[in-house]
Order: sequence, then structure tokens, then C-alpha cells
Amino acid sequence: MFPRKSHWLSLLIAFCYLSQLSAAEKSKLPYPKLVVGIHVDQLESDYLHWFMDAFCEDGFKKLLHEGKVYPQVAYQLARKDDASTVASIVCACPPRYHGIISENYYDRRQNNLVSIMSDANYLGNYTTERYSPKSIKTSTLADELKLATNHKAKVYSLGLDAEACVISGGQYADGVYWRDNQSGLWCSSTYYPSMPRWIENVNDFRLRNKDFDKMVWQPKYPIGKYTHMPHQKPSLIFHYSLANIPLMADKVNQYKRSPMANEELCRMAIELIGIERMGQDDVPDLL
Repeated sequence: MFPRKSHWLSLLIAFCYLSQLSAAEKSKLPYPKLVVGIHVDQLESDYLHWFMDAFCEDGFKKLLHEGKVYPQVAYQLARKDDASTVASIVCACPPRYHGIISENYYDRRQNNLVSIMSDANYLGNYTTERYSPKSIKTSTLADELKLATNHKAKVYSLGLDAEACVISGGQYADGVYWRDNQSGLWCSSTYYPSMPRWIENVNDFRLRNKDFDKMVWQPKYPIGKYTHMPHQKPSLIFHYSLANIPLMADKVNQYKRSPMANEELCRMAIELIGIERMGQDDVPDLL
């Protein structure tokens, strides 16, 4: 049973079993070549139990059955959102130390809400948004890995939203990429070294094919298989077509809430690992 704790579940696939070994045993083990951190916003632990029958064997089932599971973990934050929670995870400390108290804050000079990661000193690549990780007041897991390896480790952050991606990448990331809220394109910041050509090619393909209009969100299996879902009349079966949404920003917002976004994120992560040759040498890398 997975007790309901937080709206945020973070799975860090990072050889967690090492904590159970003695110092002598640890010294005999090689460093992991690639560490992958996965943060799923709004994934309540109850869902893992409810939808267990629908999961494939090499996904959540593998993590839950073969990995270390800590169902009692909870973050005592006054305000929980994506930014403050991710920062607390990767910095291993509460907001009063890392400084990320919320995703947005009120700027009196602009008389408006602005992103906690906003930084006018840098420009956006494929976005008008301007971000950097300079608001983080402590080191992150990624920063410590960079420092421990004399910056030889490769560190990349990839996701749907800017704040979580920028925070996860830390101060020294080789690249951080997220989906722009207005266009849906993959974007970044000039804070980072460069915008890879392969990501530009993905954006060019999307612009040519207008693939958002071809996307439909509907159940993968017959509706009767979802035993924990409310009863639905045939005329109201869950079905969303992005083509029916007139404004692009609204299309992107709905897309980010759909499984299609996670599927593409997974494909991009696999491609990034291959292109950047992550995990191919003796220095551990982090994604």
C-alpha cells in the first residue's frame, strides 16, 4: 500500500542501495556512469497503487519492486509548488536556505508576478522568457557532482517547465531545455553554453508539421479497465483534441497536462543521452 503523502513524488534512480553497504563494500564498487533523476509533478503515491495493473513491467513496476521505496517521505513546506519542492529535493535543504520559496513572486518595481528564476541579464533561445539559476542560494546535486569531478561530469536537465528544469540543472549545467509556454517549442537560455542543432531540428520539424493539431488525448485502454475512474456516459468519454483549441498558448497548456508531453519528453531524454554520449566514460553523468 502506498499512503497518500504529497502531490509531488520524486524518484531518484541513483544507486540508492549504496546507503545499505559498509564502507569497505562501497570502496569496491565503481561509480555509476549515469544518474537519472525523475520528478513527476502531481503524481500522488495513491495513483501508483490504483493503476498498477496498467503499468508495464519495465517502468514503475520495476522501480517499485526492485528499487528502494520511501513512502513516508514528506516535505513540510508552507507553500508547495513545483519550484520550491524540486529545489528542496536537489538542494537537500528547506527554502529558507536555498531561497526558492515559490514559483513566482511579486515584483514591486514591475507591479507584477514574475518567475523566481527570471534574470534579465540573459536572453532566451526559442523563447521570450529570460531565466538563469542565479536565484538558488545553495549548491545542488548537479553542482556538487560538477565540483567533485572538476567539471568533467556531463549535466543536463530536460523537462516541460522552465523553473523545475533550471533548478534541477544547477549553476554549472551543460544544457537545460524546456517547452516554451507560448509556442510549445523546446527552448533554453543564453546562460548555458549553446542551443544544440539537434534540438533546433526538432523545433523546425514541429513548425513545419504543426503537429499539435494532430494530437488527441484519450484513454489508451477500454474505459472499463480503469476501475478507479468515475463512471462516464458514452457521450462524455474522456477525449481531447488539441485542434479544437484556438489559441496556441492554450494548446501548449493542455498539451503539457497530457501524456503526449511525457512521451515526447522521454524520447528527447533518450536522444539526448545518445547524442551527448552520457554514461560512456568513467566519470558519472547526471540527467
